[in-house]
Amino acid sequence: MRLLDVNVDIGPDSTPAELESVLRGIRVAVDVAHGAELRRIRRTATEQMKYPTDAELADAEEQLGQGDEQSPRYRARMQIEARKLLRRELRRMPPDLWFERLYRQPGKFVDKEQYTLHAAGFERSAQAIHGPFPGGTTVGLDVSDPVLYHALVAESLARLTPSAVGVRELRYSNPMFSRLFGKGAAEKTISTTVQVIETISTIGATRKMAQADAAVAQQTVDHRVEDSILDVELKRLAVKREQQAFIRDQIENAQAFDRLNAERTQRSMVLSAVRIGQLDIADSIEALEPGDARALGGLGFRQVELDEHFEDDEPDA
Repeated sequence: MRLLDVNVDIGPDSTPAELESVLRGIRVAVDVAHGAELRRIRRTATEQMKYPTDAELADAEEQLGQGDEQSPRYRARMQIEARKLLRRELRRMPPDLWFERLYRQPGKFVDKEQYTLHAAGFERSAQAIHGPFPGGTTVGLDVSDPVLYHALVAESLARLTPSAVGVRELRYSNPMFSRLFGKGAAEKTISTTVQVIETISTIGATRKMAQADAAVAQQTVDHRVEDSILDVELKRLAVKREQQAFIRDQIENAQAFDRLNAERTQRSMVLSAVRIGQLDIADSIEALEPGDARALGGLGFRQVELDEHFEDDEPDA
């Protein structure tokens, strides 16, 4: 089991609303990590299942439900039989060909040369030949049998999708403490959560500049209000109408600025993830709602301490 301790300095004068925002930021960070893992698994499965190995086809045949000759299970069985037939034919070819040894002993790599082929992914391509010639490997299962291909991708996603990350401990204090845990496939989500929080923490300087701009804008508004107060003394009725219009404009400007600030923060987080090559995380952040993006950006602006460690799984009762 993988654990993640999150300490967030919320300040001695923090309000319940600020605490709620920090908790939401942690939740969004976990959601982004989970979404990034789903994207990674989906991308990997869609590419690998174009050229499934014999073992993957055999496993899928056991998992897929019964059906007629059009069912994915029947198609998987026929795919395995077709490969066996091709191997029998290919054994008649000269033994000095490099793929001959691969077919004589599929999956068994003894010498350095064969191990290198296996590490480079040639085993998957070689076992997935859909024709009597090596050039047949250029045709993937997504083209030769789309029904079986989509069934294999769906089965792989159902098997590899990580479970939800749980909360082991939550302490409302300063600094606020949260201990998250993930078992099995969810362990990778914990590690990705660390990457998400470390990525958004790089936008602190940008947010400070945005807050400075906001402070300047607020001071300008105060001057306008003072001017309006002076005008009220001279022209009460006229300025009262102007004040009401000004308040409406102020509210609209504040709302527009809040939306613009959230969009800027979201773009900054996306760019930060792209710069370090975390494209799946960038896609997950880009898909966030404005409120969640604002909460995640607020978490990145705070002082956050992370401690990732392992713990033996508890025995089942």
